[in-house]
Amino acid sequence: MGFLLPSRKQYYGCVIQITEGDYDWKTITPLMDEDRTIGQVLAVAKRLERTDAVGAVRAYREVIERIRAFDARGPLARAWRTARYPINRLTLVLERLGSAEEALGELSGYEQ
Repeated sequence: MGFLLPSRKQYYGCVIQITEGDYDWKTITPLMDEDRTIGQVLAVAKRLERTDAVGAVRAYREVIERIRAFDARGPLARAWRTARYPINRLTLVLERLGSAEEALGELSGYEQ
């Protein structure tokens, strides 16, 4: 079955190949564990925002370093990472602390 393009009135299709297999769990399990740890540190950082903004900044920077190290393992690791880069939260907390220049620096580093 194809897709009808109204302007050409022709059908175009594609071939999809599905291969069933299993993961190499000896490789994947450590990646999942590290991703879970990153998520836990991220949750702690978010909770600290209300009580200890400086601690939250420290925790967000730790998350960023862990994500960079995790992603440096290669495309397989990047595919298994679910923790998101917390640049928005970090810059928000820095701005609340009155460190707008530092927030801009973090943002510039992220964009590079």
